[in-house]
Amino acid sequence: MTVISEYMGDGEYANRKASIRKDGDKTYVVKIRDNEVVEECDVSDHSIYYAEDAAENWVMGINS
Repeated sequence: MTVISEYMGDGEYANRKASIRKDGDKTYVVKIRDNEVVEECDVSDHSIYYAEDAAENWVMGINS
């Protein structure tokens, strides 16, 4: 998988990270907490903006 972008949490969410990754035609948002992958979301049917919003929401604690 190729990492497109990475996001880091801050403050009480400093233990969260997210990355947008491409694997062929597939796009994933990988949610990480305490250096452990929590979830890999296939967002291939959505725009890159959707993927960016999902990653940002995760590191800001908007979706748990």
